[in-house]
Amino acid sequence: MNKLLTLLLAFFPITSFAGQDFEPADQNPITLNTAKALSKMDRENEIAKSEDAKRKTIEYYEKRKQRSVDVKRDFERLILRNWDVPTGSMGKTVKVLIELNDDGTVKSVTFDSSDPVFNESIKQAIENSAPFPLPNDYVLRQMSKKMTSIFKAR
Repeated sequence: MNKLLTLLLAFFPITSFAGQDFEPADQNPITLNTAKALSKMDRENEIAKSEDAKRKTIEYYEKRKQRSVDVKRDFERLILRNWDVPTGSMGKTVKVLIELNDDGTVKSVTFDSSDPVFNESIKQAIENSAPFPLPNDYVLRQMSKKMTSIFKAR
């Protein structure tokens, strides 16, 4: 037992603490280094979380964008199936702005073509295709209610 006490006193002499004031924890180099390391880890974790959130947001909007493209393509296919192209219109194109109501019915149709027969044929195809099935997702639904398409008579 005396040997153990002698050994302990050799490594931790009582006089080494006598008359010394201990540094506050916020000035202790070991505590400061530990705090800095933890702070750095916290910052790195926050950055990683932020990057992950950004990635998920981008993925979400990319999926929504792709879904919007799919909805528009489906609407265009439906219109093309219902389009009775007037004779003598082969090769003509028309740009159409279609606005839909909340229930998928046609609110308005605007053309850039000056051919009234051609315009009426595409308008009739659009009306015959309604009501259009709108997505359940609110933002996607709002996006789908207004679309511009170009149709070419074949």
